[in-house]
Amino acid sequence: KRCKDLNDKKMILSKFKLALNSKDSQLINWLNEYCENQKYSFGGCADLLIAIIFISDVRKFLKD
Repeated sequence: KRCKDLNDKKMILSKFKLALNSKDSQLINWLNEYCENQKYSFGGCADLLIAIIFISDVRKFLKD
């Protein structure tokens, strides 16, 4: 499901950007609960995310 409006999308994107550079588990939990409550699904991106993480880990491994 997509965001209900542009402001909601901008808010979620900013929170995800903060969460990417943070180890704040409360923020991550809040994002998870918020998206679940709003019935937002980012599953289409999950495959891309895991591929990016995998490639990043492989690149780090090859550099060592």
